[in-house]
Amino acid sequence: MEKSDNSEINETDPHWSKEPSESVSRCHNSISHELENLDRTKFTSTKPYVLMSNEADRLVFPGNQARTADKLNAAFKKRLAAAKGKSVKPVANVTSIYAFTPARYTKYLATGAPDLAAAPAESGVGHQDFTVQQMQAWINMLAFAAEFGPLSAEEVSTFTAGTPYLNTDPGWRPSELKYNK
Repeated sequence: MEKSDNSEINETDPHWSKEPSESVSRCHNSISHELENLDRTKFTSTKPYVLMSNEADRLVFPGNQARTADKLNAAFKKRLAAAKGKSVKPVANVTSIYAFTPARYTKYLATGAPDLAAAPAESGVGHQDFTVQQMQAWINMLAFAAEFGPLSAEEVSTFTAGTPYLNTDPGWRPSELKYNK
């Protein structure tokens, strides 16, 4: 769509049309199809999941991770019920860990306003922003799960112990998402 010099739509321009072009329509249809498929995961993977999220991620709410873990566990319980005592694959194979924020991390100016130029908190804020120790604990859990299978609560606690601001309670849950209630 081209615009005239006065920044208004020039309907006399031969390149302008009220109807979208065929390629634009195909693009919109493709995007619509992709969006429809976003939540079609069947949660049947035999690979272990070790999910890690920041407690105060600005872009992806930590409740998304809890929702994914709930769906994985529900799929496992459904397979377990259908198996009637037989072995079930994949096993319950999801672990969720969260990087917490320090109790106080916002720096303030003498005026009382937040200092936006100050260094960010060392943990729990930002998007996909983890410390080296937190990433190492996550990688170690993934490697262990890949070799030995799903992690127990005790194993999760062992891997996260001593890692600053990484939760050691595998049962901890963030705030629920509104549409998840």
